[in-house]
Amino acid sequence: MAQLNLILMGMEPEYLRRLAVYAKNRLGDRVSVHIRYRGQEEGETHTKNGEYGEGDWSLSGQEGEWVHVLAAPEEVLGQLSMSRTQKQRVLRIPLVTDRSRETEDRIYAYQSCETIYRRIFRIYQNGKESRPAVPEPADRRLWLVLGAAGAGELLAFALTFAQIRNGTCPVLFLDLSSFSGMRTLLGLEPEEDLADLVLGMRNGAVQMEAYTSRLGSLSCVLPAENPTAVSELTPDDLRQLLRTAGESGLYEELVILMEQIPRGAEIFLSGHCRVFCVTPPGRAGDCVGAEMERFCISAGAAPGQVIRVQLPPLSMAGGGEWTLQEWQQGSLGEKIRGLLEQAEERAGNI
Repeated sequence: MAQLNLILMGMEPEYLRRLAVYAKNRLGDRVSVHIRYRGQEEGETHTKNGEYGEGDWSLSGQEGEWVHVLAAPEEVLGQLSMSRTQKQRVLRIPLVTDRSRETEDRIYAYQSCETIYRRIFRIYQNGKESRPAVPEPADRRLWLVLGAAGAGELLAFALTFAQIRNGTCPVLFLDLSSFSGMRTLLGLEPEEDLADLVLGMRNGAVQMEAYTSRLGSLSCVLPAENPTAVSELTPDDLRQLLRTAGESGLYEELVILMEQIPRGAEIFLSGHCRVFCVTPPGRAGDCVGAEMERFCISAGAAPGQVIRVQLPPLSMAGGGEWTLQEWQQGSLGEKIRGLLEQAEERAGNI
Protein backbone atom coordinates (compact mmCIF):
# COMPACT_ATOMS: atom_id res chain seq x y z
CA MET A 1 0.00 0.00 0.00
CA ALA A 2 1.25 3.48 -0.87
CA GLN A 3 1.66 6.20 1.75
CA LEU A 4 -1.73 7.71 2.62
CA ASN A 5 -2.29 11.43 3.04
CA LEU A 6 -5.67 11.66 4.79
CA ILE A 7 -7.35 15.06 5.09
CA LEU A 8 -10.39 15.33 7.40
CA MET A 9 -12.47 18.49 7.64
CA GLY A 10 -15.88 20.09 8.07
CA MET A 11 -17.13 18.03 11.06
CA GLU A 12 -17.04 18.49 14.83
CA PRO A 13 -13.47 18.76 16.24
CA GLU A 14 -13.84 15.72 18.51
CA TYR A 15 -15.18 13.65 15.62
CA LEU A 16 -12.21 14.61 13.42
CA ARG A 17 -9.69 13.91 16.18
CA ARG A 18 -11.19 10.50 16.87
CA LEU A 19 -10.94 9.47 13.20
CA ALA A 20 -7.40 10.84 13.00
CA VAL A 21 -6.22 8.88 16.05
CA TYR A 22 -7.86 5.69 14.76
CA ALA A 23 -6.15 6.03 11.36
CA LYS A 24 -2.78 6.56 13.06
CA ASN A 25 -3.31 3.53 15.29
CA ARG A 26 -4.06 1.37 12.26
CA LEU A 27 -1.48 2.65 9.77
CA GLY A 28 1.31 4.15 11.89
CA ASP A 29 3.96 5.94 9.86
CA ARG A 30 2.29 4.92 6.58
CA VAL A 31 -0.29 7.67 7.00
CA SER A 32 -0.08 11.44 7.31
CA VAL A 33 -3.31 12.79 8.80
CA HIS A 34 -4.38 16.43 8.55
CA ILE A 35 -7.47 17.89 10.21
CA ARG A 36 -8.99 21.26 9.44
CA TYR A 37 -11.76 22.79 11.52
CA ARG A 38 -14.55 25.07 10.41
CA GLY A 39 -13.31 28.65 9.97
CA GLN A 40 -9.67 27.69 10.30
CA GLU A 41 -7.21 29.70 8.21
CA GLU A 42 -5.64 27.67 5.45
CA GLY A 43 -2.20 26.46 6.35
CA GLU A 44 0.02 23.51 5.76
CA THR A 45 1.29 21.15 8.42
CA HIS A 46 3.49 18.12 7.84
CA THR A 47 3.26 15.29 10.35
CA LYS A 48 6.31 13.75 11.95
CA ASN A 49 7.03 10.82 14.24
CA GLY A 50 3.60 9.23 13.87
CA GLU A 51 1.63 12.31 14.93
CA TYR A 52 -1.21 14.07 13.18
CA GLY A 53 -1.62 17.78 12.65
CA GLU A 54 -3.91 20.46 11.31
CA GLY A 55 -3.60 21.50 7.68
CA ASP A 56 -5.21 21.69 4.26
CA TRP A 57 -5.09 19.68 1.06
CA SER A 58 -1.73 21.02 -0.12
CA LEU A 59 0.27 18.33 -1.92
CA SER A 60 3.64 20.03 -1.44
CA GLY A 61 6.42 17.65 -0.48
CA GLN A 62 4.25 14.57 -1.04
CA GLU A 63 5.04 13.51 -4.59
CA GLY A 64 5.48 9.93 -5.73
CA GLU A 65 3.77 7.01 -4.01
CA TRP A 66 1.28 9.04 -1.99
CA VAL A 67 -2.48 8.52 -2.05
CA HIS A 68 -4.43 11.68 -1.19
CA VAL A 69 -7.89 11.24 0.34
CA LEU A 70 -10.11 14.12 1.47
CA ALA A 71 -13.18 13.23 3.56
CA ALA A 72 -15.67 16.00 4.36
CA PRO A 73 -19.40 16.80 4.21
CA GLU A 74 -20.78 17.26 0.68
CA GLU A 75 -21.49 20.94 1.17
CA VAL A 76 -17.89 21.54 2.30
CA LEU A 77 -16.47 19.67 -0.69
CA GLY A 78 -18.63 21.80 -2.98
CA GLN A 79 -17.20 25.03 -1.56
CA LEU A 80 -13.51 24.11 -1.83
CA SER A 81 -11.26 25.95 -4.24
CA MET A 82 -8.89 23.40 -5.77
CA SER A 83 -6.57 23.49 -8.74
CA ARG A 84 -6.99 21.08 -11.63
CA THR A 85 -3.98 19.10 -10.42
CA GLN A 86 -5.42 18.80 -6.93
CA LYS A 87 -8.78 17.66 -8.30
CA GLN A 88 -7.02 14.98 -10.33
CA ARG A 89 -4.84 13.73 -7.50
CA VAL A 90 -7.16 13.99 -4.47
CA LEU A 91 -9.91 11.42 -3.96
CA ARG A 92 -12.81 13.36 -2.42
CA ILE A 93 -15.17 11.28 -0.27
CA PRO A 94 -18.45 12.88 0.87
CA LEU A 95 -19.57 12.32 4.48
CA VAL A 96 -23.36 12.32 4.90
CA THR A 97 -25.32 12.64 8.15
CA ASP A 98 -28.45 10.90 6.85
CA ARG A 99 -27.96 7.14 6.71
CA SER A 100 -30.48 6.80 3.89
CA ARG A 101 -28.13 8.84 1.66
CA GLU A 102 -25.16 6.51 2.07
CA THR A 103 -24.11 5.01 -1.27
CA GLU A 104 -21.12 3.17 -2.69
CA ASP A 105 -19.17 6.43 -2.87
CA ARG A 106 -20.68 8.28 0.13
CA ILE A 107 -20.05 7.38 3.78
CA TYR A 108 -22.56 7.77 6.60
CA ALA A 109 -20.56 9.76 9.13
CA TYR A 110 -22.03 8.56 12.44
CA GLN A 111 -20.84 4.98 12.64
CA SER A 112 -17.79 3.30 14.14
CA CYS A 113 -14.31 4.48 13.19
CA GLU A 114 -13.50 0.94 12.04
CA THR A 115 -16.44 0.92 9.61
CA ILE A 116 -15.54 4.37 8.23
CA TYR A 117 -11.91 3.25 7.87
CA ARG A 118 -12.91 0.20 5.81
CA ARG A 119 -15.33 2.25 3.70
CA ILE A 120 -12.60 4.78 2.83
CA PHE A 121 -10.40 1.98 1.51
CA ARG A 122 -13.34 0.37 -0.32
CA ILE A 123 -14.11 3.64 -2.12
CA TYR A 124 -10.42 4.10 -2.92
CA GLN A 125 -10.07 0.62 -4.42
CA ASN A 126 -13.21 1.12 -6.54
CA GLY A 127 -12.23 4.62 -7.69
CA LYS A 128 -10.96 5.53 -11.12
CA GLU A 129 -8.33 7.96 -9.88
CA SER A 130 -4.76 7.22 -10.92
CA ARG A 131 -2.89 5.22 -8.32
CA PRO A 132 0.83 4.86 -7.70
CA ALA A 133 2.45 1.67 -8.90
CA VAL A 134 2.52 -1.04 -6.24
CA PRO A 135 5.94 -2.64 -5.78
CA GLU A 136 6.30 -6.40 -5.76
CA PRO A 137 5.35 -7.44 -2.20
CA ALA A 138 8.09 -8.83 -0.02
CA ASP A 139 7.71 -12.33 1.41
CA ARG A 140 5.85 -12.41 4.69
CA ARG A 141 6.52 -15.01 7.36
CA LEU A 142 3.55 -17.36 7.38
CA TRP A 143 2.25 -19.41 10.29
CA LEU A 144 -0.25 -22.08 9.26
CA VAL A 145 -2.52 -23.67 11.89
CA LEU A 146 -4.09 -26.94 10.67
CA GLY A 147 -6.41 -28.89 12.89
CA ALA A 148 -8.26 -32.03 13.67
CA ALA A 149 -9.00 -30.86 17.21
CA GLY A 150 -12.42 -29.55 18.17
CA ALA A 151 -13.34 -26.33 16.38
CA GLY A 152 -13.19 -24.38 19.64
CA GLU A 153 -9.71 -25.61 20.56
CA LEU A 154 -8.42 -24.95 17.05
CA LEU A 155 -9.76 -21.39 17.10
CA ALA A 156 -8.38 -20.83 20.62
CA PHE A 157 -4.90 -21.92 19.60
CA ALA A 158 -4.81 -19.90 16.36
CA LEU A 159 -6.20 -16.69 17.85
CA THR A 160 -4.00 -16.84 20.95
CA PHE A 161 -0.96 -17.57 18.83
CA ALA A 162 -1.76 -14.61 16.54
CA GLN A 163 -2.17 -12.28 19.53
CA ILE A 164 1.14 -13.34 21.06
CA ARG A 165 3.00 -12.88 17.76
CA ASN A 166 1.24 -9.52 17.29
CA GLY A 167 2.97 -8.37 20.46
CA THR A 168 6.33 -8.61 18.69
CA CYS A 169 5.46 -7.56 15.11
CA PRO A 170 2.35 -6.57 13.06
CA VAL A 171 0.24 -9.66 12.30
CA LEU A 172 -2.76 -10.31 10.05
CA PHE A 173 -5.02 -13.19 11.15
CA LEU A 174 -7.00 -15.05 8.44
CA ASP A 175 -9.68 -17.59 9.37
CA LEU A 176 -10.17 -19.93 6.39
CA SER A 177 -12.32 -22.42 8.29
CA SER A 178 -15.98 -23.14 7.59
CA PHE A 179 -17.31 -23.19 11.16
CA SER A 180 -14.71 -21.96 13.66
CA GLY A 181 -17.25 -20.38 16.03
CA MET A 182 -15.32 -17.11 16.01
CA ARG A 183 -18.26 -14.84 15.19
CA THR A 184 -20.54 -16.25 17.90
CA LEU A 185 -17.91 -16.68 20.62
CA LEU A 186 -16.66 -13.11 20.31
CA GLY A 187 -20.08 -11.56 19.60
CA LEU A 188 -18.88 -10.03 16.31
CA GLU A 189 -21.26 -7.91 14.27
CA PRO A 190 -21.80 -8.77 10.59
CA GLU A 191 -19.06 -6.96 8.67
CA GLU A 192 -17.02 -7.50 5.54
CA ASP A 193 -15.58 -11.02 5.69
CA LEU A 194 -13.50 -13.53 3.75
CA ALA A 195 -16.22 -14.06 1.13
CA ASP A 196 -16.35 -10.31 0.40
CA LEU A 197 -12.56 -10.19 0.12
CA VAL A 198 -12.42 -13.12 -2.30
CA LEU A 199 -15.21 -11.65 -4.44
CA GLY A 200 -13.40 -8.32 -4.52
CA MET A 201 -10.14 -9.98 -5.58
CA ARG A 202 -11.88 -11.83 -8.39
CA ASN A 203 -13.29 -8.53 -9.64
CA GLY A 204 -9.92 -6.77 -9.63
CA ALA A 205 -7.21 -5.38 -7.36
CA VAL A 206 -8.36 -4.68 -3.79
CA GLN A 207 -7.07 -2.92 -0.68
CA MET A 208 -6.74 -5.39 2.21
CA GLU A 209 -7.68 -2.65 4.69
CA ALA A 210 -11.16 -2.45 3.13
CA TYR A 211 -11.87 -5.89 4.63
CA THR A 212 -9.98 -6.04 7.94
CA SER A 213 -11.53 -5.88 11.41
CA ARG A 214 -9.80 -5.46 14.77
CA LEU A 215 -9.69 -7.66 17.84
CA GLY A 216 -7.93 -5.36 20.27
CA SER A 217 -4.71 -4.52 18.41
CA LEU A 218 -4.88 -7.61 16.16
CA SER A 219 -6.00 -7.13 12.54
CA CYS A 220 -8.06 -9.96 11.09
CA VAL A 221 -10.28 -10.96 8.20
CA LEU A 222 -13.49 -12.41 9.62
CA PRO A 223 -14.46 -15.95 8.60
CA ALA A 224 -16.98 -16.21 5.77
CA GLU A 225 -20.58 -16.14 6.99
CA ASN A 226 -21.41 -18.41 4.06
CA PRO A 227 -19.25 -21.54 4.66
CA THR A 228 -19.40 -22.60 1.01
CA ALA A 229 -17.05 -19.70 0.22
CA VAL A 230 -14.20 -21.70 1.77
CA SER A 231 -14.87 -24.85 -0.26
CA GLU A 232 -14.98 -22.75 -3.43
CA LEU A 233 -11.52 -21.22 -2.94
CA THR A 234 -9.21 -21.83 -5.90
CA PRO A 235 -5.40 -21.90 -6.10
CA ASP A 236 -5.56 -18.49 -7.81
CA ASP A 237 -7.63 -17.15 -4.89
CA LEU A 238 -4.99 -18.31 -2.40
CA ARG A 239 -2.13 -16.80 -4.41
CA GLN A 240 -3.99 -13.50 -4.69
CA LEU A 241 -4.79 -13.60 -0.98
CA LEU A 242 -1.09 -13.78 -0.11
CA ARG A 243 -0.23 -11.09 -2.65
CA THR A 244 -2.94 -8.71 -1.40
CA ALA A 245 -1.77 -9.11 2.20
CA GLY A 246 1.81 -8.47 1.11
CA GLU A 247 0.91 -5.40 -0.97
CA SER A 248 -0.64 -3.69 2.04
CA GLY A 249 2.84 -3.38 3.52
CA LEU A 250 1.34 -3.29 7.03
CA TYR A 251 1.97 -6.84 8.22
CA GLU A 252 5.21 -8.70 8.81
CA GLU A 253 3.53 -12.03 9.52
CA LEU A 254 0.35 -13.87 8.54
CA VAL A 255 -1.38 -16.42 10.77
CA ILE A 256 -3.83 -18.60 8.82
CA LEU A 257 -6.32 -21.00 10.42
CA MET A 258 -7.53 -23.92 8.29
CA GLU A 259 -9.70 -26.78 9.48
CA GLN A 260 -9.56 -28.38 6.04
CA ILE A 261 -7.05 -28.21 3.19
CA PRO A 262 -8.37 -26.13 0.27
CA ARG A 263 -7.27 -26.98 -3.25
CA GLY A 264 -3.91 -25.36 -3.96
CA ALA A 265 -2.94 -24.92 -0.29
CA GLU A 266 0.47 -26.35 -1.18
CA ILE A 267 1.56 -22.80 -2.05
CA PHE A 268 1.55 -22.05 1.70
CA LEU A 269 3.87 -24.93 2.58
CA SER A 270 7.17 -23.51 1.44
CA GLY A 271 9.60 -20.69 2.06
CA HIS A 272 8.95 -18.87 5.32
CA CYS A 273 6.00 -21.05 6.36
CA ARG A 274 5.79 -22.77 9.76
CA VAL A 275 3.00 -25.29 10.39
CA PHE A 276 1.25 -26.30 13.61
CA CYS A 277 -0.80 -29.51 13.34
CA VAL A 278 -3.32 -29.28 16.21
CA THR A 279 -5.03 -32.50 17.35
CA PRO A 280 -6.84 -33.90 20.40
CA PRO A 281 -4.75 -35.65 23.06
CA GLY A 282 -4.17 -39.39 23.12
CA ARG A 283 -3.54 -42.14 20.58
CA ALA A 284 -6.07 -40.81 18.08
CA GLY A 285 -4.36 -37.43 18.13
CA ASP A 286 -0.97 -39.11 17.57
CA CYS A 287 -2.26 -40.91 14.47
CA VAL A 288 -3.98 -37.88 12.97
CA GLY A 289 -0.99 -35.65 13.71
CA ALA A 290 1.37 -38.10 11.99
CA GLU A 291 -0.79 -38.11 8.85
CA MET A 292 -1.03 -34.32 8.82
CA GLU A 293 2.73 -34.00 9.18
CA ARG A 294 3.35 -36.47 6.33
CA PHE A 295 1.02 -34.50 4.08
CA CYS A 296 2.68 -31.18 4.86
CA ILE A 297 6.15 -32.58 4.13
CA SER A 298 4.99 -34.23 0.90
CA ALA A 299 3.46 -30.88 -0.16
CA GLY A 300 6.77 -29.04 0.24
CA ALA A 301 7.26 -28.22 3.92
CA ALA A 302 10.61 -29.05 5.45
CA PRO A 303 10.46 -31.47 8.44
CA GLY A 304 11.69 -28.73 10.78
CA GLN A 305 8.79 -26.50 9.73
CA VAL A 306 6.07 -28.81 11.06
CA ILE A 307 5.23 -29.06 14.77
CA ARG A 308 2.53 -31.32 16.18
CA VAL A 309 0.42 -29.97 19.06
CA GLN A 310 -2.12 -31.82 21.23
CA LEU A 311 -4.75 -29.73 23.00
CA PRO A 312 -7.21 -30.80 25.69
CA PRO A 313 -10.67 -29.16 25.85
CA LEU A 314 -10.48 -25.47 26.85
CA SER A 315 -12.75 -23.21 28.87
CA MET A 316 -14.90 -20.85 26.78
CA ALA A 317 -17.43 -19.89 29.42
CA GLY A 318 -16.86 -16.14 29.38
CA GLY A 319 -17.03 -15.33 25.69
CA GLY A 320 -15.97 -12.04 24.14
CA GLU A 321 -12.58 -10.43 24.64
CA TRP A 322 -12.41 -11.76 28.21
CA THR A 323 -12.01 -15.27 26.78
CA LEU A 324 -9.14 -14.09 24.56
CA GLN A 325 -7.36 -12.63 27.59
CA GLU A 326 -7.93 -15.79 29.60
CA TRP A 327 -6.41 -17.94 26.85
CA GLN A 328 -3.41 -15.67 26.39
CA GLN A 329 -2.61 -15.35 30.10
CA GLY A 330 -3.37 -18.94 31.04
CA SER A 331 -1.93 -22.37 30.28
CA LEU A 332 -2.65 -22.07 26.54
CA GLY A 333 -0.56 -18.91 26.24
CA GLU A 334 2.22 -20.56 28.24
CA LYS A 335 2.11 -23.60 25.95
CA ILE A 336 2.30 -21.43 22.82
CA ARG A 337 5.31 -19.50 24.12
CA GLY A 338 7.03 -22.80 24.72
CA LEU A 339 6.20 -23.92 21.16
CA LEU A 340 7.71 -20.72 19.79
CA GLU A 341 10.95 -21.55 21.59
CA GLN A 342 10.74 -25.04 20.13
CA ALA A 343 10.19 -23.64 16.64
CA GLU A 344 13.24 -21.42 17.05
CA GLU A 345 15.39 -24.34 18.15
CA ARG A 346 14.23 -26.58 15.28
CA ALA A 347 14.34 -24.02 12.50
CA GLY A 348 17.09 -21.78 13.80
CA ASN A 349 15.08 -18.70 12.87
CA ILE A 350 11.37 -18.24 13.47
